[in-house]
Amino acid sequence: MKRALLLATVLVFGSLFLQACQVSTTEVTDVKICDNMTEDQCDADMQIVSATAPAIYCSGQLENAPEGTTLKITWRYLTDDQDIDSVTLTAEKSGGGPFSSSLTKPDSGWPSGKYEVVLDLGTDNSEPIHKQFEIM
Repeated sequence: MKRALLLATVLVFGSLFLQACQVSTTEVTDVKICDNMTEDQCDADMQIVSATAPAIYCSGQLENAPEGTTLKITWRYLTDDQDIDSVTLTAEKSGGGPFSSSLTKPDSGWPSGKYEVVLDLGTDNSEPIHKQFEIM
C-alpha cells in the first residue's frame, strides 16, 4: 500500500513538474549566414561577409514546431559587445519550414569586426544557437 501511494505521489508531482517546464520537440537546423539568398534560404554559409554587402541574411529550418512556436533571432556586434536588432518569429501552423531574418547595411556602412546571430526557442530543453561571422 505504501509503495502504491509513493508511486502515485511521484507520478502526480512528476506531471506537475513537466507542465511547469516549457519542453518542446522543436529543432532549429541548417542555420546559415549569407549576403545573397535564393527564394527564402541562403545559398551557402559564409563565415566572412564583405563590408560592401547591401544586406546580411540568416536562414534555417524550423522542424517539429507546434503552431505558435516562437523563435527569437538576435543580431549582435561582438566587437563592441552590443545587440543590433532582434525579431521574434511565430510559427503560424504546426510542422516546420524555412525561416529567415536580415539586416540592411547602415547608412555609414558595416563596421568591420565580429558578429553573431543568436537563435533562441526559449524552451527548457533547447540551448540557443550562436552563429558567428565576420565583416571585412
